[in-house]
Amino acid sequence: MKIKDIKIKGWRSFDLDNGISLQGLRRMNILIGPNNSGKSNIGKYFFWIKELLNNKQAVISGKGNQYEALNNVITTIDNKETWAWEENSIECELVISTENKQWSNGEPFFPIDKSLDVTLKAMHNFKNKKSFFSVFNGDKPLVAISDKDKPQVLELSTSEYIDFNKDIPSLMDTLKYWTELSSCIVFIDPIRHHARSSSLNSNKDSFYYYDGSETLDKLLHIQNTNKKNWLSFETKISTWLEDLLDERIEFRIENNVLTFRLQRNAQTLISTFNEIGTGVSQLFMILSFLYLNKDKDLIVFIDEPESNLHPDAVKRLIHLLEHNFTNHSFFITTHSSALIDQVSADWSIHRVLRKKDLPSQIFKCNTLVSKYEILDDLGIRASQILQSNLVIWVEGPSDRIYLNHWLKDICKTRSLILEEGKHYSFLMYGGANLNSHTILSDDNEDIDILCTSRYSVIICDSDYKNQEDEVNSKLKERVKQLLKRFELIKSSELGENKKIEDYIKIWITEGRETENYIPKELFYEVLSNTPFKKTSIKEDNRVNLVVNYSLIEPFDFTKYDSFDAFFAKMYEKEGGSILSFDQQSKIALKYSNNKVNIAKEIVKKWADNHYSGSDLKNKINQIIDFILEANGKTLGR
Repeated sequence: MKIKDIKIKGWRSFDLDNGISLQGLRRMNILIGPNNSGKSNIGKYFFWIKELLNNKQAVISGKGNQYEALNNVITTIDNKETWAWEENSIECELVISTENKQWSNGEPFFPIDKSLDVTLKAMHNFKNKKSFFSVFNGDKPLVAISDKDKPQVLELSTSEYIDFNKDIPSLMDTLKYWTELSSCIVFIDPIRHHARSSSLNSNKDSFYYYDGSETLDKLLHIQNTNKKNWLSFETKISTWLEDLLDERIEFRIENNVLTFRLQRNAQTLISTFNEIGTGVSQLFMILSFLYLNKDKDLIVFIDEPESNLHPDAVKRLIHLLEHNFTNHSFFITTHSSALIDQVSADWSIHRVLRKKDLPSQIFKCNTLVSKYEILDDLGIRASQILQSNLVIWVEGPSDRIYLNHWLKDICKTRSLILEEGKHYSFLMYGGANLNSHTILSDDNEDIDILCTSRYSVIICDSDYKNQEDEVNSKLKERVKQLLKRFELIKSSELGENKKIEDYIKIWITEGRETENYIPKELFYEVLSNTPFKKTSIKEDNRVNLVVNYSLIEPFDFTKYDSFDAFFAKMYEKEGGSILSFDQQSKIALKYSNNKVNIAKEIVKKWADNHYSGSDLKNKINQIIDFILEANGKTLGR
C-alpha cells in the first residue's frame, strides 16, 4: 500500500482553514525544513491514528462483521493536538494506491478496477469526542457518516444509501482499508538505543514503533532458531555498513553480548554496542529492523536520520533504503541539506515552512529556485563550505577593481563591512567567452553560471556606440542570448515565494563599458600624469608628444565614447601639430592594454562627487542589497 497524497487540517501546527497538502508522493519522501517548522507533525498524526485504530481493533476483534466499527469511534483529543489549542476538529484525506497489494484480511471489493487509486478520509470531532474513518467513492463514503448504531451503506450500482445488507460486496471495505493501512505504518524513533526498554512495545506483536529497544533479544532469537537467515542477515548488514562507513566492520553475538570488530593499524579492536560510535550503532539498528521486516509492505516514518551521521552517510543511507527495501515506502523528516539535490523518479521532496505564529506550510520542491529557498530557510550559506555566497561575473580584471572599490566605498556610508571571498567573489567571463556561459541549460558544453554560486550578478558592457544603438537595444549577440535564456526560464524556475530573478541579477552598463562611469576630469587627472602620460610614439622617427587639454575641453566624455580613443585625442605633437588617426590609435591601444593599472590609480583618487551624473550609486546599492540577501540579510546568519 502506497500513500500518494496527504491533506491534514486542524492538527497541531496545521490550521483548519488550509492545513497542509502533500501531492505526488513517491516511495522516498523527504520533508525538509528548519527546527519547529512542523515537519514531524505529519508522522505524529499517523502515529496518533495508528494508536486509535489499534485500540479500536482490539475491542472489535472476534465480534464478527462489524462494518460500522470505524464509523463512530470514541476519541479523546488533547487540546494540545489541535491547531493553536483552539479545540477545533481535525480532518485528514489520503489518496492511496493498492496495486499489487497482498491483503492480510481479504481483498476489498471497492474499487472494482484495482488499478485505480482510493480516497480515505478521517474526521475527528473534538467537542463530540468522535472519529469517523471512511472510504470514498467520488464524494460519497461507502458507509454513511452517522452516529447511528447501524449506519446505511452505499449501493455502488445506484449511488444510493440503503440499510444494512450482508450481501453488499463492499460492506467491509472501510474496515479493511483502514486496518490494512494501520498495519503498514511503522515509526523509527530519532533516539535509538538498544539497551533500553520500550513501554510502547510491551506487546511483542506490536513492532510499529521502533526505538532500538530489545534489538539484541530479537537478533538472538534469529541466531538461535534459524542459522540460514542469520547468515544472510550477517552478510547483508556487514556489506551495508562497509558501504556507508567506508570500512569493514564485523559484528558477532557471543554469550548474549553483541560486539563489533574493527581494524586499526593491523590490530583487531573489539567494541561493545555501548562503546562503538553512536552513528554506527544507529545505522546497525535501523538496517537490522528494516531487514528483518523486508518482506512486509510497510510505510516507514524516519525522523532525522542525520542524527549522529555525517552528510555523505545520510545520503548513502537513503539511497540504500531506496534500492534494497522496495516493498517499503519512506517518509523522512530532516533539516539536513544533503538530500535536496535528489532527482530520482522515486523521490519527492517537500519544503516545510512556518513563520512566527502562523501555521505550517508545505511546498513541493521540484525547481532549482524552490531548492534554493530551502537552503535559505535552513540558513545554509555557501561560505560555510568555503564557497562564495554570491558571485559577481565581470568581463575583465579592471571591472573587478572598479566594482570592488565602489562596493566597499558605499558600504562605509551604510556602516557595513563586506569581505570579498566570504560575502561575495568575482569571476571573469572574458568578453566574447560569455558565449560559452549559460543559465540552467541542458548543454553540457556550456558553463552554467548557477553552478558556481546560488546567487549571481552578471555585469555586461552595453557596447552602445551611439544613441541609436541604445534606442534599438543593439546589444552584442552574446548578451542577447544570455538575456533570452534568462527570460525563457523565468516562467519555469519558480519557488513558492521566490523566482529565478531573486537569485540572478543582470546589469547592462548604462554606458558603453564600465569606464564610462568614470568622470572626464578624473580620467584626465590620471592619464595626463605619470605613469600613464605619453611622451612619445615610435614611428620611423620618434614623435614627441604633449598634452593639450583644450583639444578635448569642448567635448563631453559621453556614455557612448570609448575612453581610450577619447583621451588619445588630448595629445598633439611637440610644436602643436595635430596627430593623425593612426597615431591617435597607437595611444588608444596603449591605454586599452593598460586598463588594469589605470583602474588601480583611478580608484585611489575616487571621491563621492564622482558618482554624480549616472545611475552608478543606485546600481551599487542594489548589488549591496543583493549581497546582504545572499548572506542572510544580517551577516551573522
